[in-house]
Amino acid sequence: MYNDKTSSSSLKEMLKSMAENSSIHGVSRWVTSKYWYQRVLWILVFLGATGGMSYQLSLLFKSFRSYPVKASVDLSDTREKVGHSISDLIVSCAFNGNECYENNFTLFQSLEYGNCYTFQDSSYITKRSGPLLGLRLNLNIETNEYVADYMDAFGLRLVIHEPGTFPFPEEEGFTLNPRYETTIGMRLVSYRRASEPHGQCESGKDFIKMFGIRYTIPACLKLCRQREIIKQCGCIPSNSNVNGFLPLLPLCSNSTGVNVDTLSCRQCQRNKMPNA
Repeated sequence: MYNDKTSSSSLKEMLKSMAENSSIHGVSRWVTSKYWYQRVLWILVFLGATGGMSYQLSLLFKSFRSYPVKASVDLSDTREKVGHSISDLIVSCAFNGNECYENNFTLFQSLEYGNCYTFQDSSYITKRSGPLLGLRLNLNIETNEYVADYMDAFGLRLVIHEPGTFPFPEEEGFTLNPRYETTIGMRLVSYRRASEPHGQCESGKDFIKMFGIRYTIPACLKLCRQREIIKQCGCIPSNSNVNGFLPLLPLCSNSTGVNVDTLSCRQCQRNKMPNA
């Protein structure tokens, strides 16, 4: 019995001490006031402040719930940020003995390879052959940043394409292994198809005006296929890497019920662009 009274008294003293030293507005005044009407006044002040705070919180919560929640993710921007940046990738760059820089490279996105960079600058021209007179690059592919569980290997994908055309590293080019020096030689083979009245081939000016790139058969097939899918399905095939030339639409996926592989690229080309 004595222990119960002692424990009760100790608890009461502890609570009183906490209330006296509390920073909650009004509580310490309520406990330390000498007269009962002062205590009643401070209790009313405390209850009024608590009620006002609760009312304001309820209004804020109601206002928060009234706004629709919408989240959007820019996948291309995300892929660019997590991929190799040109400043980290290039250790040194030279063309025909002259130094080249980061701003001489143009970024484009590949669904298979992520960030890709095209060296394309009309001020860099060479008229002689030889390993010292072409483009020389020393690159850092940052192998320490590769995620082992998601990557089978690491290296570089190189595509050599005509200026003004769009590269397709998934179908063209070849892979370069890291820690090796690779020298590549080329020989130009140029075809010029005769336009009217000597033939039925077009100059490609309409294609450039429409898409901003020079005509190539792969670009024509892919863009034509996308335009047909957009017309029929209202979405862009998820395996495409030329989305930048077409309207911003959702990707075709299982949720849209579209099987993009059932469309024929060549039939689309014959129907929509017979002269391409």
